[in-house]
Amino acid sequence: MKPNNGEEISDYLSRYLEVCAEVEGCDERTTATSFKIGLYDGCKLKESLTLYEPNTIATLQDRVRRYAKVNVTKDERTASQRKEERESQNGRFGQDGIRVSGRAEHNRSGRSSDNSVEFNMPIHKNFYEVRDQPFLVRPPKMLGNPNRRDKKRYCAFHRDVGHTTEECNNLLEHLEELARQGKLVKYLKNIGTENNKSRDSAMKSGGTWSL
Repeated sequence: MKPNNGEEISDYLSRYLEVCAEVEGCDERTTATSFKIGLYDGCKLKESLTLYEPNTIATLQDRVRRYAKVNVTKDERTASQRKEERESQNGRFGQDGIRVSGRAEHNRSGRSSDNSVEFNMPIHKNFYEVRDQPFLVRPPKMLGNPNRRDKKRYCAFHRDVGHTTEECNNLLEHLEELARQGKLVKYLKNIGTENNKSRDSAMKSGGTWSL
C-alpha cells in the first residue's frame, strides 16, 4: 500500500497499522521495517528508515511524529516567507506589475484615500464613460498564474480575471492622474460644487450666470 495523494504521513501510518493488524503472521518487527516500502523514492523519511530501521511500532511512530513535526515547521516557514515576499511585492507593484503608491487605497464611491480627487460616480462607471477615449492607457495582462485567480471576478480595465473593475487600484490611480491633467473635469464632484458656489455668489451680488 502507498499514501494517497495529499494524505498526511501520520494518517497514512494509522491506516498502514490497521491493515497490518489484519494480516496474519505479520509481527511487530516486520510491520515496523516494512512501512518504508510504500513511501515514495526521495522521501527523507524513507531514507532515514532505510538507514536506521525501527525495530518496534512505538519507535516507528516516534520517527514518523518527529518527521511530520519538522515537515510542518518547514512548510510553515516556507509559507511565511512566500507571504512576506507577496506583501513586499504588492507594496511595490500594482495588480498589473506597474509600480504604484499607497494612495491607491480607496473605497468604492470613487473617492481616493487622500481626498485629492473625488469623482462624481464610482470608478467602474467612470471607466465605461471614457474607455474609448485615446488618453486612456490600457495596462498589460496581470502577472502570475491566471488559474489561481478567481475567474468570476473580471476587470474590464485589465481585460483579465482576479478582481473586479470596481476594485482595481491601477484604474483608480490612472483616472486620478487623468483628472489632474484636466481630462476628466466633468466627472469630478468638487468641480460641480465649486460651480454651484460661484453661481450662488453671482446671483446674490446681482450679477448674471451663464452655463
